Amino acid sequence: MDGTGGMDFYDVSLVDGFNLPVLVAPQGADAGGNCAPAGCVVDLNGGCPAELRVKSKAAGAGVVACKSACQAFGSPLHRRVRESR
Repeated sequence: MDGTGGMDFYDVSLVDGFNLPVLVAPQGADAGGNCAPAGCVVDLNGGCPAELRVKSKAAGAGVVACKSACQAFGSPLHRRVRESR
C-alpha cells in the first residue's frame, strides 16, 4: 500500500452489493496508531431485499449475492428498496 507520507488508507464498502463476508485486518501496524480492522464477517445475504437478490441456479442453494440498487434498477435511486421493506 505505502501511501502518501507513509500513511495507508483502506475501506470496506457494500455500496456495489456483496456476496462474501470480508475483513481487512492490518498486520504489523505501529503501536498507538489508528489502524483498526474494517469489514463484515457475517453472511448478509439473508437480509437482502427481494429486488436485489441473486439466486443460485443450483437447486436449493438460495441467495448467493445481493446486487446494489444502482445495478438492479439502473439508477442511483435507493428509495424503491427502502419502501419495499
